[in-house]
Amino acid sequence: MTLKSTDPIKLLTVRGTSFEAAATEGGSATQEKLGDAPTATDLSTFVKQELSKSDRPELSSAKKVISAG
Repeated sequence: MTLKSTDPIKLLTVRGTSFEAAATEGGSATQEKLGDAPTATDLSTFVKQELSKSDRPELSSAKKVISAG
């Protein structure tokens, strides 16, 4: 996706599990060798990382999950 925003402050979140895994072989894209990486600029600033907190148990690590409804 290409996204342009004219807002002076941008808030970004990335969910790594939201993307399909890239194919390791068989693609048709061309490859180019790029020059050296640009040096860091003051265009962005990392403010903080905050994990969501919950009193609920983590279901992905549970041996058994029982649900009723």
